[in-house]
Amino acid sequence: MDLPSGSTDNAFGQGTHENDTSASVVLGSIPPNKNDLTRFYLADEFVNNMPFLYLAWERAVNIGSADMDFEINQAAQPALRTAGMYTLNRTVGDLLVLFEFGGSGTPMIQIATWQGTAWSTPVTLNGTSALASVNTGTVTDPLNGNASLTTGLFGDAAINLQAAGIFNSNLCENFSSAYVKARSSGSSFNAELKDLISPIPVNLHSCVTPTVTTSQTPTTGTVGSTSFTDSATVTGVTGSVANESVTFKLFGPSPASGFDCSPTAGALFTTTGTLTQAGSTASTMQTAGSKVLSAVGSYYWVAYYPGDRPGGQNLPAQSGCTDEPITVGKAPASVSTVATNPQGGISVGSTVGISDTATLSSAFQPTGSVSFGLHGPISGTATASSCTAANLVALPGNPIAGSVTAGGTATTGSQSFTPTQAGMYYWVAGYSGDNNNQGAGPSGCGDPNESVVVSTINPTLASKILLSDSAKVSGASGAGTPTGSVVFELFNTADCSSTPIFTSTSTTLDAGGTASTTSPVAATPAGTYAWEVVFTSTNANYNGLTTPCTAEQAVISYRSPSPAP
Repeated sequence: MDLPSGSTDNAFGQGTHENDTSASVVLGSIPPNKNDLTRFYLADEFVNNMPFLYLAWERAVNIGSADMDFEINQAAQPALRTAGMYTLNRTVGDLLVLFEFGGSGTPMIQIATWQGTAWSTPVTLNGTSALASVNTGTVTDPLNGNASLTTGLFGDAAINLQAAGIFNSNLCENFSSAYVKARSSGSSFNAELKDLISPIPVNLHSCVTPTVTTSQTPTTGTVGSTSFTDSATVTGVTGSVANESVTFKLFGPSPASGFDCSPTAGALFTTTGTLTQAGSTASTMQTAGSKVLSAVGSYYWVAYYPGDRPGGQNLPAQSGCTDEPITVGKAPASVSTVATNPQGGISVGSTVGISDTATLSSAFQPTGSVSFGLHGPISGTATASSCTAANLVALPGNPIAGSVTAGGTATTGSQSFTPTQAGMYYWVAGYSGDNNNQGAGPSGCGDPNESVVVSTINPTLASKILLSDSAKVSGASGAGTPTGSVVFELFNTADCSSTPIFTSTSTTLDAGGTASTTSPVAATPAGTYAWEVVFTSTNANYNGLTTPCTAEQAVISYRSPSPAP
């Protein structure tokens, strides 16, 4: 809206022309019979992906002809509201729209662009790229309280900027300031400038750069099991973006600092989805496909909106490389074990093959090894602290390392075990972990599935009959006491025809005339045994004597088994 007409109304003065970048602004100096501008309007929109610019002006008095120039700048202009000299901020490519109306008929629309030091020669637009009119009857301005505008006080124009060659579908052009001014004459583009309406900020653009914000779900998880997803919200778009796409890429594991996350960069996982319009804000959201990750480390989601140019106004945009971190941790493996013992059990002193097998649960592609240790014997109830290094059984390689298979199992293989003490033995197993899995165990000492029972054994009991003999030599009255020695011989035949199996040393008679074998003789095998006793006298009054073979016999028999020798 212009400053009020009269002494405070601003206008260009001192012969300011369109090509001047140093402009003079004066107050209250609009000459009679020249256009006194009161309001101007500017708007833009895309219709069928074509950029349109709409311009309108209003003036205080209908003087017939109307020679107006709309200057649309990329940079902000000075306010130009008070008297003084001003430097205009012009950028190559700024627009100048000339509205030429001779007082009747159809206005002519021309376009010029700033070349750096001067405006280009104006180009007249035809009816396929621009339409313009001045009211031929009374109209109302709904943006100004429905103010009534009689004939010739309102003019407007519509320009297809792409058809006019102003906007290039391959370039992004943005204008932030606009104002309107009247020329003293329509006969020359270089005529002096008169009244003006001060610059106002505008947002005229051929494209916008949307903002992509994202939200990952979840932010942490477990390798091989957690399903990760991402969603994106695209804001600041122009026009409908329904059915356009967002691409999601997942980078990792643990990419280097400053990694390449450009739209063409290779990624671990890529998925796309179709955008849906979210109300009048033109925000959009899309949830990506899920991804289960197979390695521990740090990952990053990045979302890409490709834009809709040419045809639309939205430039490509993406979220930040490290806006969406994901931390993937090791799987919480657990170990369960089962001991294998020989049928018939294990006894002290026997040599048997035993083994233990461990199975990993909740592990992801496990590698590494399981350490098995056999402990015992353990008396009483085993507790977690019962299996110690002090009672580790001396098996070859104990503790034993068993390699984990692809199926998540490990075994000791058959181990030769010769227990020397009866009692309870227990396997204990622990998993070392690897790049993808936490360590697990060791399993509890005393686990019934891990027991090895070593039983006591019955001894062999064999008995045998031991034979011994004694002899008494008696004398006659008056002949004195017999003296001498005795030899005992034992035969394993009833008739003493064999070689004696035992012959005692010569034994001297004691004072009572008695002699005995000094140690018993085993009567094995079964059969008839006979003693033969030989007395040798040292008293001249007595003769020597040998007992007959049949005098002392013993018949020996045994029940099975045979006695120990």
